Amino acid sequence: MAKSLPNSVLKMYRDMSDRDKMHMGLRFRDRYGHVTNNRFQAIATGKAKDLTLDEYEFTQTLIKKFFDFKFSTV
Repeated sequence: MAKSLPNSVLKMYRDMSDRDKMHMGLRFRDRYGHVTNNRFQAIATGKAKDLTLDEYEFTQTLIKKFFDFKFSTV
């Protein structure tokens, strides 16, 4: 089990638009089929404490990629 995401990643998520958050939730659901968007939101906001290592790494990478893409194309 992993701890919650680092504060820097949680801040990146908070700073994103609702549309970006929705797209990330869909990518998360595509990977973990049975998982609802609520699970992604709990992880991305730091409320989920029972993360698997795979969920931790995937969510952190997903948020960083969306953040980097969004602000590198401005």
